[in-house]
Amino acid sequence: MPDAEPAAPHDAEPAARTDLPPEHLLAVATETEQHVAADGWGQPDRVFALVRTTDLAAAEPALAAALSDAGVLTAVEQELPEGTDLQDYLGHLAWPAGVQGCALAVERRRAAQEDDAETEAVRLLVLATRDDERLTLVRLAQHDSDDAVAIAHHVADDLAGALAASLED
Repeated sequence: MPDAEPAAPHDAEPAARTDLPPEHLLAVATETEQHVAADGWGQPDRVFALVRTTDLAAAEPALAAALSDAGVLTAVEQELPEGTDLQDYLGHLAWPAGVQGCALAVERRRAAQEDDAETEAVRLLVLATRDDERLTLVRLAQHDSDDAVAIAHHVADDLAGALAASLED
């Protein structure tokens, strides 16, 4: 199955984009990715629980004012012990019922060009929900700006699958 919609004939109206994530997921993913990006490069892996904003405001009234214009979901960063093996951690991770989704920010290196030995830093923000919605955002260190962050399809399916499994009842 191709990652992009086929082009419409020249005399037809453009096809509607069907590969875009739901607005509420894109909002929480973008906010979380920008939060991580504000701390620069060279970070350890970071894990976030995604909770309903209304539930968080009810549980933490002192935060209610700060959350008033927030989206449907709010990311809450979780402590990830230094030196944690990510695969092992994800294999044992299980979220309580109040957590609607989770996100993982990881930095990796990739070949700058297919035929090039140089590598460049890339940050992935991988998100999964209990409804099996998944989203991955990609930021390249070489193009480090909020408007250059891309939505990626099938880039981190293994991580998205592990996150989704951690949400199963």
